[in-house]
Amino acid sequence: MAIIVESLSDYIRKIEKYDLYECIYRGEKSEHKSSGILSTILRDNKMFSYKNILSDFYFEMEPTLKPLSKIHFIAYARHHSIPTNLIDFSFSPLIALYFACNDNVNSNGQVHFIKNYRLVPINDLIIDNELGWTGMPNLINCDVDLINNLSSKISSINFSLELQNFLYESLIKILCELQKCAKAAKEYNAYNKLDEIIHKLKVVTSSKNGEQNYHIFKKLYNFLTSPQSLFTPYTKNKLDEHNPIIDNTKQILINNDFLFGNGLSKCILITYSRIANYYRLPYKKSPINVNFPFIFTYTTPCIHERIRNQQGTFVFQMYDVLLSYQHIKPDQTFIINKEHKERIKTELEHLGFNDKFIYCDNDHIAQYIIEKNDQSYNKAKRKDLIKLAEQSKTIDIDF
Repeated sequence: MAIIVESLSDYIRKIEKYDLYECIYRGEKSEHKSSGILSTILRDNKMFSYKNILSDFYFEMEPTLKPLSKIHFIAYARHHSIPTNLIDFSFSPLIALYFACNDNVNSNGQVHFIKNYRLVPINDLIIDNELGWTGMPNLINCDVDLINNLSSKISSINFSLELQNFLYESLIKILCELQKCAKAAKEYNAYNKLDEIIHKLKVVTSSKNGEQNYHIFKKLYNFLTSPQSLFTPYTKNKLDEHNPIIDNTKQILINNDFLFGNGLSKCILITYSRIANYYRLPYKKSPINVNFPFIFTYTTPCIHERIRNQQGTFVFQMYDVLLSYQHIKPDQTFIINKEHKERIKTELEHLGFNDKFIYCDNDHIAQYIIEKNDQSYNKAKRKDLIKLAEQSKTIDIDF
């Protein structure tokens, strides 16, 4: 059921009611019916030309770039409206609400919430490996160093029972996605094996029987380290035990304890790589969104004043130019009633949230001053008209 917001105080009450303080937030001025959040390269269909666009823009800007802007070039490009796979979020729910209420009063706005325990910071990977220029293809290729690094990051999140349950639920969901691929590829033996693993996982997750847990995860290990898990033409006809993806999987999962976060996260990452590889098959015609439970985040230094004022961070949306991309699904979404947008925006302006503060560039400051004076003039004019009308009521007119 949609959660409707009608005022600033209503918004704050509902954040508290649904325990949404430990989140990142994104405000959108129009309500989208689609089941996910898309970066600009996907909205504008620029996946195939993304690297060329970035390269050309870098060539033009390089002589004037400051050192920090060079290091964080994709954030710099995003700031200048170049389509990227970065999605703007904020650490402030009020900033997100302002964006949801800004412009387009003919449509409901919306604010998305993503909980912190799903967030995996990858600043170092983007800076060291230039992942910002790609959609993380090394993950799709099951790169050993990358998956070990990412799984360590996931495991280092403030570990709790909530996260442990989330990992188990996520593993089951992503294995179900892989099972759909097996069915579509008519790999019925693999489909049946996955069906058995998924069924037992649902039982095992609530079991305290360590031996039983080990048994089912051993089955999962055997499946993921088998070429049968790839569903690609060259493995369908020839089960090559020395396939590099399978060799990498064995290296990643060697001596691993599946009962804890590190092992669970590795299984999730490997399963995602299998799904993305399946969608690389040549007969796939249109982009497919792939569910992946974790959200990779990228937070830059204040290369622009706007980043500081907006308390900004980016979500890094994984994609593969061969037609798959990460499905970004928020944990909660509030709908901002279009009839109350102007009122909420006015309430936020009283707290100092306005275009001058949010964007802090000369053009927006100038526009803010113009609109502010127009509003002041119109307000004064209305007061004069009301005063004149009240005076006219007290005047007796004789004809």
